[in-house]
Amino acid sequence: MKKVLIMALVVLLAAGMAACAPQAAAEKQAEQIIEGMTDGNVDVDISDGGETISINTEDGEMTISGDGDTAVVTTEDGEVTFEGDEDAAMVTDEEGNVLYESDESGIAWPAGDLTAGMPVFEGVVVTDNMPGDNGATIMFEGCDAAKAGAYLDTLKAAGWEMSADVDMDGEHMVSGTLGGSETITFMWTEETGEGMIMNGVQ
Repeated sequence: MKKVLIMALVVLLAAGMAACAPQAAAEKQAEQIIEGMTDGNVDVDISDGGETISINTEDGEMTISGDGDTAVVTTEDGEVTFEGDEDAAMVTDEEGNVLYESDESGIAWPAGDLTAGMPVFEGVVVTDNMPGDNGATIMFEGCDAAKAGAYLDTLKAAGWEMSADVDMDGEHMVSGTLGGSETITFMWTEETGEGMIMNGVQ
């Protein structure tokens, strides 16, 4: 499914390029990028001013149709719907399950997507959430040393066993486990205040 999402994003970008560049050039660039991802031959056809895109690969066919704010990706495995713009976006499957969500102004802490032992990271803005089968990957902004330290203390107080903080020129990474099964990898950058949490079950 992740490969489908990435390929769809590539061709959506190409469709946008078609509005300001020759269509053949946009198609060719999309083909080259996807061929690099799949190690196979790819045929991309952009029509209707970029509103309909067809992709043929050695693994199967994909069709993308949309009106600018919404795009529906259809494959042999089903449909995925993209909604939004550069500031906020959501990807859902046929059953309405959220596969990816982003909003520059912030989204709610995705407690329902994380494992039971994950505490809220107070004081940061969550901008992206990609749920998985057992956990999620979230992106955030507005972190600093005080907030990161407080969150690590919260994790430890909740019973998480955390590794030492690896500091690589202002890029921090800490990992931990809870109950021998729940896992977390916590990363953030001093310069930007941006970071990521990967949570799951081992």
